[in-house]
Order: sequence, then C-alpha cells, then structure tokens
Amino acid sequence: MTEKQDNKYDLLVKEFMALREAKDNEGIKNMEAKFEAVDLEKKVILKKFVTDKPASFISFSSVLEISYMIDDEFLTLYDLLDPLYKSSERGKELASQIAKSKKTFVGQPLESFSQKDTTGVEFSVTSLSGKYLLIDFWASWCGPCRRENPNIVKAYNAYKDQNFEIIDVSLDCKKEAWIAAIIKDGLIWHHVSDPKGWKNEVSEMFGIRSIPQKLLVNPEGKIIARNITGGELELALNKHLKIN
Repeated sequence: MTEKQDNKYDLLVKEFMALREAKDNEGIKNMEAKFEAVDLEKKVILKKFVTDKPASFISFSSVLEISYMIDDEFLTLYDLLDPLYKSSERGKELASQIAKSKKTFVGQPLESFSQKDTTGVEFSVTSLSGKYLLIDFWASWCGPCRRENPNIVKAYNAYKDQNFEIIDVSLDCKKEAWIAAIIKDGLIWHHVSDPKGWKNEVSEMFGIRSIPQKLLVNPEGKIIARNITGGELELALNKHLKIN
C-alpha cells in the first residue's frame, strides 16, 4: 500500500545518517520537513485505503502502525475499522490506548500527577495550579526534543513573568544523562522523571507513545493546545497573555 513512501523514507534515513556522520547540523534540521512530507503523503494514502477497505486486515495493521500519535484524524480512521478487529485482543489494547490519549485532547481537564524531581523530591503538578502551564514530554536522547528546546527557552524567557510555568516529564532511563541535558540546554524550570524510559508512569497515564509531545494548560486546568512546535507556543501564549 505504501511501498513507494516506505522507500522514500528509507532513502531519507540514509541521508539523515550521512548528515549526522558529517555533523551537518543545518542539514539535519532541514530533514525534518522532508520526513513530515513523506508522513503526510503516507497518511493520505492510508486514509483512502482504510475508507475503501475497512474490513481488510491491512487496514487494521496500518492503523496500528500509526497509533503512536492519536488525534482526531487517527480516530476517524479507527472508527472506519471492522468491529471484528476492534473486538480482538490487539483491538482492545488499542482501545485502551485511545482512552488514555484522549486525556490529552484540547478541552479536557488536566489529570493530576506527581513524580520526583532532579533532587529526588516528589513534585506535584497541582503546585502549579492557577498558571498557564506547558507540560513537555521529552528525553535527553530524543533529537527532535533537543532541537525544539531553544524554542521553549525563548518562550519561557518571554512569558515567565506572565503567570507561565513549564514542567518537563523525562522519559530518560539514566539520571546522569537527563540532568546533563537539562544543564546543557539551559532548561531552568521544573523537571520530573521515574526514570523508567517509555514505561514512565506519567507518560503511560496519558498514553504517550512518541516524543516530543506537549500540552498547554490554562489557569482553570483545561488543556488549550497540544503538540505545538516552533513558534506555535509563543503564538498560543500571546493569544492569552500580554507582555508588559
């Protein structure tokens, strides 16, 4: 169904590896748009296939393949699937994952959580109630996360005195790598972790299957934006806050 797109993706991976070997940071940065274009093309083909053949096992397996990012578009495809697949063991697991991921949808109230900070002290997100809050799921080993950090630092410096806070939830397994990345990237806000990698209890609670992922919460505790990148965070904050 998407062999052509898979081949394109494989070629992009080879190109990316060559750029990384050459330490071409600018070239690596430009690769993101290319990966996104292939992903979009793949999704268009997938949507048509599932729409035309919802009873096909290929449709079910393809939907499973993209279940790392559950959004309204994904749910549209999921709803088209034959009930036989939804009632299968894997289908039930997917339904459970969807239920968790829906907690991150815009308009949902933020579910409370707590985890240990870099000093080993338990930190609760409720201590930041009444503020605009960015929750960022990331890890030191995540290239896209690290490339996004300068944008978050910029937004934090612009709005930190305007009732805005950030809490990073790390999916690191090694505490040393986690703390080193915080220091190197200049992330001077709140940080928590287990550290259990992809089994992080907070990320599990919200059905996080890919990073970076971000949630923007208003002072009333409602999620008002998700997965905003680049300058989108500043645009979202500017919509609600004013710089003195």
